This record gives sequence, structure tokens and C-alpha cells, in this order.
Amino acid sequence: MDSENTIIRQIREDDDKALADIIRKNLEKFHLDIPGTVYFDPELNHLSRYYTGNSGNRAYFVVEDGQGLVLGGIGIDCFPGFENCAEIQKLYLSEEAKGRGLGKKLLQKSMLLGQDIKVCIWKPTRIWRLPFICTKRLVFMK
Repeated sequence: MDSENTIIRQIREDDDKALADIIRKNLEKFHLDIPGTVYFDPELNHLSRYYTGNSGNRAYFVVEDGQGLVLGGIGIDCFPGFENCAEIQKLYLSEEAKGRGLGKKLLQKSMLLGQDIKVCIWKPTRIWRLPFICTKRLVFMK
């Protein structure tokens, strides 16, 4: 798969099933298909509804290949309690999409949106650790 033949676009309702499957497979791989994770969140099956419901403050970008196959995605949403602050959410890629720079492209797209909505300085902060992974959130602040 060539990352040159991919498209990054806004989420659509018909992306929901593919994205939920990608997210759940990633969590299963790291044995994180446990209560308290997004794995059991009923809203995971309806990401488009959440991210398009308040489109001025949040967005979800989907990356797809040249044939329209969803390869993953990334969300950005306002961070509650902080003015002009947003966070990266749900950055997941399918196994076949990993290692091709697509995560970086999704992050860059999100950062551009962050600049557009005036939340343009970011810094990484650790949020939690589990035996198999270490997750980071990128926080954009004005």
C-alpha cells in the first residue's frame, strides 16, 4: 500500500462500522478489550454522529486508500475546562496501514484544524500507562 494513494477527509456515517472495527482490533491486540476502555463504549459504533454533531468545535478525519477502504482516523475536540484548548482523540490505524506515515499525516491534518480554530500550540502529555502500551495526548493550547 502506497501512502501517496490515500485520501484524508471528514468522517461520514458510512465510516462508522469500519472505524469501530479498526479501533476494537487495536485494543484487542494489546489486550485492552476490557471494561473502562472505549472498546465497550456504545458510542464507538456512531463516531460520525458525535464528531459531526458540533462541527465547529470538533472533527474526525478518516484516511482511506485509493479504492475507498477506510484505513483509520483521528479526532480533535475541545478540551473541557480550558479556553482555546483541544485534544487529539481516537488515533487508530488498521494493521496494514501502520508504518507508512499515515498517522503522521492524520496528526498534521488535525494540527492544521487546531490552528484554524485558534488552538495552535501543542505539547505532549502522558495520560496513562498499561503493561503493553504508553498513550499520549497532544494538547493544543493558544
